[in-house]
Amino acid sequence: MVFGIGEGKIEIFLDKGSFSYGESIRGRLALTLDKPKKARGLRIALVQQEYRYHHSSKGGTYSWDTIYSFKADLDGEKEYQSRSDYTFEMQIPNSQKPMGANSPDGLLGAVVSVLSRQRKIKWLLDASLDMPGFDINKKIDIAVR
Repeated sequence: MVFGIGEGKIEIFLDKGSFSYGESIRGRLALTLDKPKKARGLRIALVQQEYRYHHSSKGGTYSWDTIYSFKADLDGEKEYQSRSDYTFEMQIPNSQKPMGANSPDGLLGAVVSVLSRQRKIKWLLDASLDMPGFDINKKIDIAVR
C-alpha cells in the first residue's frame, strides 16, 4: 500500500452536532480495516486550536496552534480485527476565557471580552490507530458555542 491508503478507515459518530462549554461529548468510533493489523493503540483527542500570527525576521505567517488537548486511549497494543466499535465520552472545558480565571473587570474586562469573541477558534476530534509505518487517522470539526 502507498502511505497507508486503503489500509482501513476510522469513522466518528456523535450523539449531537453542537456542544456548549462544560458539556460532555458522547460518541462512537468505528474502526474498519482491510485485514487484521497489529497496532500500538487507538486513541481519540479533543483539541482546541487558535488561528495565530507568528512574526519572524522574514515576515510572518498564520497557523492553527493547539491551545488545548485532551487525549483518551480507547484500546492498547494488540492485533486489531477487521471491524471494531468503541464508545467514548469527553468533557469540554467550562470556558474559553483568554486570560484564565483572573480576567480583568471594568473597561479592560469588556475589551478582553470583545477581543476573545474575535479570536478564530476551532474545536476538533482527532482519532488515530498507531501502527508501525503510517497511522490511520480521522479528524472532524465540532461546533462548540
